[in-house]
Amino acid sequence: MRGLFKKRLQARVDLPHFKLDIDSTADPVMVEQLRALMRELTYQNAAVEPKVDFLPFKLEYQTSEEFKNSNLVAFSKRAYTATDSFKYKKATLPLKEIVDFKRDKKTTKIEMKEIERCLTKLFFKIDTAKSDYMAAHIIGNVSKEDMKQIADQITKRAPKSHIQVGNSKKDMLGKLVIELLCFGDFPYEYDDGEFE
Repeated sequence: MRGLFKKRLQARVDLPHFKLDIDSTADPVMVEQLRALMRELTYQNAAVEPKVDFLPFKLEYQTSEEFKNSNLVAFSKRAYTATDSFKYKKATLPLKEIVDFKRDKKTTKIEMKEIERCLTKLFFKIDTAKSDYMAAHIIGNVSKEDMKQIADQITKRAPKSHIQVGNSKKDMLGKLVIELLCFGDFPYEYDDGEFE
């Protein structure tokens, strides 16, 4: 008698530029893959027709002026449209100054332990499994190699997130500022106004 009943999956995706009907007797394990597909389709649709023309007030209030003028704003708008909620974190890390007297040149370098310390602070209380998209904004004078190193470390901490990294060149008095916006299905938290 058991073999007569099969589990059936039916779904319909109806977006302005994409339509899909699914009718399957496939294994229910496929549901997670379909969920990932739906998330990506929703993100792609938001990229075509953004539903918001502004950053949410709380996001607008918290982010820096440099972020508001960066290439990450359009990505953040689309990610906000495609998800339920967001989290914002900001942290700083010191730059190590290297002076080359022979060439009369000054450069900066970031130590790996400082990157780890900074990212630990940024990812504190963020469930990366629930984060679908992330925008990381680095403010300061940083080399391409150091920026890539920071981006790689963020990607290692949130491998399932779609991540965009941007940089605003600005003298930050020997420091780097990293703003992290995580978009996903985060539970509501009461905001008592205190900085974490």
